[in-house]
Amino acid sequence: MTKNYIPSADLEFLKWVKNLFVFASKNHERFDVGAPEKYFGDELAGFEAAMEKLKNPNHGKIDVSEKNEARKACETASRIYVQGFLARNPNVSKQDKEAMKLNIHDTIPTPVGKPVARPDLGIKRKAEATLELHIKPAQKITDDKRAYYGSKIVYGLFEAKDPAPTSAEGLNKLLFTKRKKELMTFESQDSGKKVYFVLRYENSKGEAGPWSKVFSAFVP
Repeated sequence: MTKNYIPSADLEFLKWVKNLFVFASKNHERFDVGAPEKYFGDELAGFEAAMEKLKNPNHGKIDVSEKNEARKACETASRIYVQGFLARNPNVSKQDKEAMKLNIHDTIPTPVGKPVARPDLGIKRKAEATLELHIKPAQKITDDKRAYYGSKIVYGLFEAKDPAPTSAEGLNKLLFTKRKKELMTFESQDSGKKVYFVLRYENSKGEAGPWSKVFSAFVP
């Protein structure tokens, strides 16, 4: 739940929180939660009293400071009540939330499809026997970005004179990463060998997109 359901202006906030208090007081048993009086009743009373003090034209800086502290306490307590008891409560209907001026959450999960973009790979030499992989889509992503949960990378080390693999099937090592930059460190004896990479995106359910082309680099 975001913060934007709570008004920033003090008078509007007081109006909002009193409405929340009254509505929840009348309906908390139906919501199967505790009464708001127990959770932010004192804070609401304190903030309302502090606001009353400011109506005096002779109020001073101390009164303003007390109001600010009371506002902070009331906002914190009422937010905890909303988030803890109302925001995801199945007993609180959309109409209830509208009456309390709360955010309306979509309770129907949006399906995440499998990725369709092929990944591109940039390879930088960082240090001895160390390469840094830079992973990004080879084309613009137009589908749900949640589909690009991570990248499965298959790779293998070859002597420079060996024939290059043409697909993922010729590679025998595996790495999965959720990073866009991945540091890979090889053994010092692998320096001068050629490493080949093929990768694909996967979503959180393990559904995979298409394999990339074969990338290669010499181990420094």
